[in-house]
Amino acid sequence: MERFPHILNALGPRKVLVAGDLLLDRYTFGNAKRVSPEAPVLVLQVESEEDRPGGSGNVLLNLISLTAQVVPLGRVGKDRSGKILTEALEKEGMDISFVIEEEGFHTPTKNRLIAERQQLVRVDHERNAPLSKEAEKKLLSLIPEAIADCDAIALSDYGKGFLSDRLIAALIEAGRQRNIPIIVDPKGKNYQKYKGCSLIKPNKKEAIEASRLALDVAIEEHGEALLKLVEAEHLLITLGDEGSVLFEKNKPCRHFKVAKREVRDVTGAGDTVLAALTLGIACSLTCPEAVELANVAAGLAVERLGCARISLSDLSYYLLKEHHTSKLFDSHHLFALKEALRQRSYHLVELKGTGHLTSSFITKLKEIKSQDELLLIHPETAQPHLVEHLACLDMIDGVLLGEGIASLQSEFPPNQTTSLNV
Repeated sequence: MERFPHILNALGPRKVLVAGDLLLDRYTFGNAKRVSPEAPVLVLQVESEEDRPGGSGNVLLNLISLTAQVVPLGRVGKDRSGKILTEALEKEGMDISFVIEEEGFHTPTKNRLIAERQQLVRVDHERNAPLSKEAEKKLLSLIPEAIADCDAIALSDYGKGFLSDRLIAALIEAGRQRNIPIIVDPKGKNYQKYKGCSLIKPNKKEAIEASRLALDVAIEEHGEALLKLVEAEHLLITLGDEGSVLFEKNKPCRHFKVAKREVRDVTGAGDTVLAALTLGIACSLTCPEAVELANVAAGLAVERLGCARISLSDLSYYLLKEHHTSKLFDSHHLFALKEALRQRSYHLVELKGTGHLTSSFITKLKEIKSQDELLLIHPETAQPHLVEHLACLDMIDGVLLGEGIASLQSEFPPNQTTSLNV
């Protein structure tokens, strides 16, 4: 991972258009402790139900959690599921002016039946339907207004018929004319319809099917073939727990590993990757930096049940604890640290003196660390040798330098403050 504060301080509330298939995800929770007398199947005793935006809606939710301002471009049917979906988007503060109701279209709905945090079965109510000519014409006319002031465009293609070839081409052309990056999560085998996008991110299975090469060739060959076919600036092939491979024009491909995580549910992990990639690129991170960020976000998502929303605070906290190369935070890096501390406790040690670390001092730090989630140190005098030694201690999560400590304490007061001498 690139230096943690640099990555997170680059992130901010950018504006992103998300165009794609809006779905309604329904979760039916209950217990399944008996077998039906009618057939050898479990009986789910329903305890609660929950509806959430799915498909491109899940990308929108993840972007909001990452502090982005979002603009949805999509369609729903004139049905109960469509009403529930648009109301959910509005409740999240989204402007649904560019979400159309299409006559005769049925809003795709996926109902996951869950017992004891395990998905038993999924029931889908959907029928893939291409856009009507009238709906397509209306959407094409909305594009200039929809992308106004946007920093990035994400295409979330679930293959339900919303992203017609003509609509995709118009969005990519509009983005290119305005120098807005276009990031695509593709569907199907015809990737030529995405020609000219900035970045396209198929998974391994999708890439192999779309490249039209022999199945036994290396993934690197599939990637190079697709990059030329799509004429994109970047191509990212996700490989599940094996990480991902990034292809860029006139550069050797680059492999990214992911930290081993406890996988509870991969549902929606691709949406999380698309959201993090899009925000990173919108915030002018390099493509490799955006991929690193997306890998961490996806790793956090698969640890949770259902389509998880990964927040900027979640990312910051994980990077602070597990995945960064610098523990030093000055006033320029406080944004990242504050996000990590949001709704979390920490112990602040005010360090006085410029001496050397002793065994008794380290023992005291270990005792403090055992009592609180995070341990931050603020040396009164930032002597280079002292700061370097503090940053090497495993029990210390961050060393605070400069004058920014006052604003940190004001906005996020420590659970406890201890004064120590060295």
